[in-house]
Amino acid sequence: HLLVMPVTPTEIMLAKVWSNMLVVVLCTWVSLEVIVKGALGVPLAGSMSFFLLVTAVYLFASTALGIFLATLARSSPQFGLLAIPVIIPMLLLSGGSTPLDSMPQWLQWVMQGSPSTHFVSLSAAILFRDAGIGVVWPDLLALSAIGLLFFTIALMRFRKSLAS
Repeated sequence: HLLVMPVTPTEIMLAKVWSNMLVVVLCTWVSLEVIVKGALGVPLAGSMSFFLLVTAVYLFASTALGIFLATLARSSPQFGLLAIPVIIPMLLLSGGSTPLDSMPQWLQWVMQGSPSTHFVSLSAAILFRDAGIGVVWPDLLALSAIGLLFFTIALMRFRKSLAS
């Protein structure tokens, strides 16, 4: 189907990123407003718009990682099997479930390449400590760089697979 469509690989990838991002950012906003603030009464100190922007950057990085993994797989089942040993450890070791400081130093260093690690750090800083861009810019820059790296590599692999 992709070979006969009048779209470029970049447009295909951006469509996947934007559609995912739009739905998740909207649901995140509704969840925070209705459930967290409304039903649970948890006070959120930080800027909701800044947090949603950071969420969009995280979704860009995560979707780019997913597309990269998809370029390595030859079928959907193979992608599913490839995603399990990448995504589950990435989420479990991000600092959201287990504190990053309690992990061995080498694992902390490895996890700096994960978008989830930076998102957990950014989320806590923005929502609970009202941190602004001046405080969280290193994590935001790292998250953006990870996303751009995976997007660029995935785009090169995707273009190569469509050409051959």
